[in-house]
Amino acid sequence: MTSFAYKRYKTPIADIFEEEKQLELQLLVERKLAEANAVYGKIPQEAAEEIEKYVKLENISLKRVKEIEKETRHDLFSVIMAATEVCPNYGQFIHLGATSSDIQDTVTALQLKEAKNLLLEHIDDLLYTLIQLAKKYRNLVCIGRTHGKHAIPTTYGFKFANFLNELYITRENLLETVIYGKLSGAVGTYAAYGTSEIEKDVMRKLGLESSMISTQVVPRVIYFHFVSSLIAVSAVLDKLARELRNLQRTEIGEVSETSTQKQVGSSTMPQKQNPWRLERICGIARYLRSIIPSVIENVSLEHERDMSNSSNERIILPQLIILIDFSLLEMKELLNELIINEENVERNLYLLKGRQCSENLLVKLTSSIGRQKAHEILRDLTKEDDFVNAVKNHPQIKTIFLEKEIDDILDPKKYIGLAPEIVDRVVENIERNMKKR
Repeated sequence: MTSFAYKRYKTPIADIFEEEKQLELQLLVERKLAEANAVYGKIPQEAAEEIEKYVKLENISLKRVKEIEKETRHDLFSVIMAATEVCPNYGQFIHLGATSSDIQDTVTALQLKEAKNLLLEHIDDLLYTLIQLAKKYRNLVCIGRTHGKHAIPTTYGFKFANFLNELYITRENLLETVIYGKLSGAVGTYAAYGTSEIEKDVMRKLGLESSMISTQVVPRVIYFHFVSSLIAVSAVLDKLARELRNLQRTEIGEVSETSTQKQVGSSTMPQKQNPWRLERICGIARYLRSIIPSVIENVSLEHERDMSNSSNERIILPQLIILIDFSLLEMKELLNELIINEENVERNLYLLKGRQCSENLLVKLTSSIGRQKAHEILRDLTKEDDFVNAVKNHPQIKTIFLEKEIDDILDPKKYIGLAPEIVDRVVENIERNMKKR
């Protein structure tokens, strides 16, 4: 991520991936490894105590690590060398039995676990925002649209409940992901340790799980599961942003973003107020979907491991998490400030002058004249300028329904089906499940 983009979209979650934070975690894993090695008799207890005392960020500078890396051209080995330098007597026991990926994959697991927890908090915040909107607009009747055309009525509460449900599904998918650490050695056989207990001990102390089997690295299909669950979150945000953008179209005008007095929509058209923040969410989602091929390619590494995954993961994982977090926070702020123009909602609801409820009339005519015949009649009548009057004067229909009955049948506010009840069901189910956690 370029420095400009990084600054533009950076959120506090980015701190997890800062170089000093990564170094701190690498040193933590090395200390826990030394501790476990001492427990299982691989190194002296005094060595573990010394490593615990000295191998810390306060004693090892990132600057020194980078100096060593210029010579060794190996980032993790440079950490080991810098750590060895600060230990007066037992530095030679640092990293015993481990391969570089043992440390780095475990550090990545710690980073992704912390990021996952923060993202889940922000998803929950957005879920609660959507819950409030679904409740508030439970009964606000609006026109539904399919293929960009007016369909039949629905409610704004139903719209928000649908996005609420989809975001909740992605939350559950993310919740189920597990990022594993590893300390199983050069090709995953524990040859240097002679036991898998050291790995179990370290992972338990770090609050991680270890993969049932790994090679030199943890299976990258694990990362694909994690990444795809986040991209699903982004896809839902994209869908919601697109809906809100379309509802802001000049001809529709049902929704608007809050704007400041000095906000500029165009450098040449003074009247413009653009949905730029929603467009930004859509643009980010588009980019994030583009990384899927790289993540799935990383699954098929050669033999017990090659390094073709390493360089792109260093870019993809931090970028993905930062941009998802930015999008979540941006959407929450947008929704909290969202303006719904109920006058325009009402105007658009009645725009088709009864045609939007022709399905209701079709259903009610079926028992008298059959569905296909009713469909044929109504299809012709919808072409009339005054649809309602044409219905009332149709020779067959007027023998079946009184004019008042036709008015009721074609009243869009009386044709919303179970929309309010569905809103209640979705909201109650999600609130109940979230309270259990």
